[in-house]
Amino acid sequence: MAETAANIMNVTDKPFVWTRPVAPGLHGTPGAPGVTALWRENLAFATLTVRRGQEAALALAAAREHAVSLPDGPFAAQGKGHQGKGFVCFGTGPGRWLACSEEATDLAGDLAATLGSTATVTAQDDAYVAFDLSGPCVPELLAKLVAIDLDPTVFPAGSVAVTSTAHMGLMLWKLDADRVRLLVGTSLAASFSRTLAASALEYGFRLEAGRGTGRG
Repeated sequence: MAETAANIMNVTDKPFVWTRPVAPGLHGTPGAPGVTALWRENLAFATLTVRRGQEAALALAAAREHAVSLPDGPFAAQGKGHQGKGFVCFGTGPGRWLACSEEATDLAGDLAATLGSTATVTAQDDAYVAFDLSGPCVPELLAKLVAIDLDPTVFPAGSVAVTSTAHMGLMLWKLDADRVRLLVGTSLAASFSRTLAASALEYGFRLEAGRGTGRG
């Protein structure tokens, strides 16, 4: 049964409701959903932090070993691992990047083996959960969640923003013209799913279960 605004939002008759994830399925306005979210926990993540004085060496090694130009800012760039597994690397701060892969099984190990002398590489596979958003009402939903100008003329496909919503840290990555990926900490995933659902109810919201939905 689809959840209503009352049983998503009311925390008085459901103790600790914000710690329980929204159930997969359609919620809110009946009919075709205006927002669809795929909850994913099967992505590989690794952070890279450049070592002091190694900026140029890291850029050269990344280009040579992985055919990737590390973004100098909040943008995404495609790379390749040594087993031919693709990954995307995007800037999260000065001298810092987050790499994400839908294919690699040991992304951090691969990057550490080739870039470890110029950057600190840390596995983050269990640190993040992704919500891939699609649908005609995604722009309206995001306008509720983040105070960022997401007009395509200033935030095109490949852009990334490190921000927050409802006191939760959030990375927003525009995959292409029609899809956005939101990354949140694994321990906040259940709470964030309810914030997402409550904000999208008026459009019709469908949550689809990826691997491990509801973990934690």
